Amino acid sequence: MTSSIVRAQVVINEVYYNPPDLGIEDGLFREFIELYNPGDDEINLTGYVFDSGISYVFPDNTTVASGGYIVL
Repeated sequence: MTSSIVRAQVVINEVYYNPPDLGIEDGLFREFIELYNPGDDEINLTGYVFDSGISYVFPDNTTVASGGYIVL
């Protein structure tokens, strides 16, 4: 019997934290985290959470395509 392990890896590619307030809108509303999938397969993020620094639960069936990005 042969088994294989598939590992999905999502990279926190960019964090834009506490941007300057340019008088247009409060900088807080322009903060973001960008995730990147460098792999060859789509990654399903269902059940993944951020629970430190920000609070976010990925909705069911949230996916990141191969070579794709998602921004929170």
